[in-house]
Amino acid sequence: GRYPDFDADTSRAMREETQRFIRHVIFELEGDFATLLTEPMTFVNQELAAIYGLEGDFPADDLVEVELDADQRAGLLTQPGYLSSHAYFDIGSPIHRGVFVQRQILCAQLPDPPANIDTELPAPSDELITTRDRVEHHTSADYCATCHRLINPAGFAFEHYDAIGAWRDDEDGHELDTTGTLSMGGQALGIADAIDLSAALATNPQAQRCYLNQWFRYAYGRQETSNDVCTLDEIDVALQNNGYNIKELLVSLTQTNSFRYRTAQEGE
Repeated sequence: GRYPDFDADTSRAMREETQRFIRHVIFELEGDFATLLTEPMTFVNQELAAIYGLEGDFPADDLVEVELDADQRAGLLTQPGYLSSHAYFDIGSPIHRGVFVQRQILCAQLPDPPANIDTELPAPSDELITTRDRVEHHTSADYCATCHRLINPAGFAFEHYDAIGAWRDDEDGHELDTTGTLSMGGQALGIADAIDLSAALATNPQAQRCYLNQWFRYAYGRQETSNDVCTLDEIDVALQNNGYNIKELLVSLTQTNSFRYRTAQEGE
């Protein structure tokens, strides 16, 4: 394969990197939602440093804090953990990456593809040179276009990152196109690349509200219901006013009646 050194230890280090980064943003930086998606720093060991292309000596096991090139990296969505887990074995996958952004960051209701769809990309050819060419060709049919209008531009933004999340200037010598137009909250936004996409998501009310909903589901162990919407609306408005600080978000979730009531019931 292309990545002989990629193994279980690599995956574990990537997971730990993401967890350390999130904890650092919430508790040490007292950061907001935007910090999670835009901060050009992270924690690496020797192996992760190599994926990032960082020079110098790094510990084999422990993770140490590093500054990253802000032209290439911004927060969670440019970390190898996300990029490699949304990729094929040997190439990145704009479709998997785009679906993640829509479903997990924007809480978009995307249906699954029809059961009889062949998900294999067409082989590279003289006409279909880059991964982007192959994806565009594969998803161009009318019945694909409705969803892929949302998925593809979000995914193509990440084409500068390979299957393990390392930066690449080109794809096997071919120029990369990371641009696209993405619909977010009813507005069409021109996106230049992943840094641009992360910045747009960082201040987007739909993405912020989705982040609140995700924390709610995690904290309460269930999906939100119509009874929760008023509570979440109130928290959302309050958070919009303080820059969507994550610590405030976590405290707000414990102040709701449903949280207190749930705790009392479970303690009986």
